[in-house]
Amino acid sequence: MNLQTIPLDQIHYDARNPRTDGAEDLEELAASMQGGSLIVQPPILTQTKQGYCVLVGERRVRAAKASGAEEIACLVREEEINALDA
Repeated sequence: MNLQTIPLDQIHYDARNPRTDGAEDLEELAASMQGGSLIVQPPILTQTKQGYCVLVGERRVRAAKASGAEEIACLVREEEINALDA
């Protein structure tokens, strides 16, 4: 894995992720991330034909989008996961 800055518009989510959070939770996380009061581990992505898919850290990516950020630092797995490309 290597650390890369990825444009948020190139990141999509795995529809099989069972976790769902409300907008209020994301706003709280986004505020914490912006204020620097929270140390956040970079999300983990894999590259797909459509861009990048979130493997770990979907809430962090959604919070970054909600905060108006255009890009986010992520760890990107080198190998592509074919099941996500279907």
